[in-house]
Amino acid sequence: MKKNLILAFLVIIILAIVGFVTVKFLLPKKTNPENVSTLDLAKNGIPANFTVDYSKEQGKFSNFIFTGFDSPGYEEASYNLLSKGGFDKIAVFDDQFSLEKAKSLAAKNLEVIMHIHAERYETKEQLQTRVGKILDMIEGIKKSVPNLRLTTFLFANEPNVTNSPFWHGTEQQLFEDYGYFAEFMKSKNPQYIVGGLGFAYAPGIIESKAYISDFVAYSAKNNLPLDFLPFHGYTTEIKYTFSDEMQIVNDILDKYPKLSPLFGRTKVAVTEMDIEAFPIPCSSKGDYSEFDGTWRAAHNTLTKMALVEKGVWMIFQVGGPNEDKGEGCFLWKKTDGSLKPIYYAYQAFNKFFGETKLETTGSNFETYGITVGKSADGKSITAVVVNYDEKQFFSLFPKLKDRLGPPGRSSSLPRQTADATPAKQFEITLKNLPWGDAGQIKYERKVVDDKNNLSVVESKTIDAKSEIKIDFQANLPEVDLITLQAP
Repeated sequence: MKKNLILAFLVIIILAIVGFVTVKFLLPKKTNPENVSTLDLAKNGIPANFTVDYSKEQGKFSNFIFTGFDSPGYEEASYNLLSKGGFDKIAVFDDQFSLEKAKSLAAKNLEVIMHIHAERYETKEQLQTRVGKILDMIEGIKKSVPNLRLTTFLFANEPNVTNSPFWHGTEQQLFEDYGYFAEFMKSKNPQYIVGGLGFAYAPGIIESKAYISDFVAYSAKNNLPLDFLPFHGYTTEIKYTFSDEMQIVNDILDKYPKLSPLFGRTKVAVTEMDIEAFPIPCSSKGDYSEFDGTWRAAHNTLTKMALVEKGVWMIFQVGGPNEDKGEGCFLWKKTDGSLKPIYYAYQAFNKFFGETKLETTGSNFETYGITVGKSADGKSITAVVVNYDEKQFFSLFPKLKDRLGPPGRSSSLPRQTADATPAKQFEITLKNLPWGDAGQIKYERKVVDDKNNLSVVESKTIDAKSEIKIDFQANLPEVDLITLQAP
């Protein structure tokens, strides 16, 4: 009996060892984000059908949506990347501006948007003296750099955050300071473009609606110029934080159609945006690897497209091509110095510079979307197509829910609409094309993903017709740049 028990025990141990070896070495390992096939991720999606109407123009793309971000110090290499990436402007803090920087930016024809600090209440005399010194500095620099472009000024930063490190005062005091600032700037040059207050994503625009409404109403009551109203957004989803909340802002501003002396109705700006807010500082490794891949590129590009649909006039994100001096994972470079997919995705988006936006249908601007423009001469079309899925993003980076917030919101993540799914196939119908039987049209499609840095994957000629259909398999995540060039 004892011998049988020993044999049975040995059999159990052997079976356990065999089972462990099978699980560890023979069964498929859990796939990490870097090795997941994009085709596998997209196979459960739906066909996405887009229509583009060449005959329906929606105005030129705002030049302010092609803006990059500066860093502390001076970095010639980062300015080169912005220029090569198709950016037209760069946001610079007032205490980081210099003659050396101005010379470099002007040489690359990068227009400066100056962000002026406002951390604590100042009297009218104190604030206008401080801002006057900044303007004197700018005028002095312009004597040496006459081709410097700088006419846009953003005042204050995230005053609506609880215990904000960026503002130490009351709402009323900040409103007064903005008034001192805006009136002083316009007295110096009525063509200066001025805006504030850089409202934060947290606790959110919806939760801060009264603060925003009060500021806009105060500006209107006191005849203060407000050319643009900037906001920040950091979230893995797109619809709730960006599309829906920008609509709330639009509804507020629609009540005051003459608040801007330059534009009439105040413009909306998003001057910080990204897939996530908290890794400052961080190394682009380990828990923050989601910042290195195509998920972020797809999310941020689709966010820009959604914001453009809502009429947002200015868009940029913190961080960028510069070296790590505090922006951490927001940078466009990996720790090995190579560029992340997000840089190439922005490069694709920036192809819209100087183009006229065309009407499109079929996008949900939550998991997939298309934005299309045509050139000034009407002979070429540019389209950017994006495929994204917050739900699958969270499944690949499960630690996100443990650190995303603000507190109390992580339990509701992901917040993507229940029936929103990614695409598995894209079909694009371009109608009312003017090229008729003009011969052959050159078609090209480039892709940004973890293997392609805006690489050509399709290139061919097609017959010119008044209606053209394009279809291709959708990968996930992915950013596509499509161009059509008429003879």
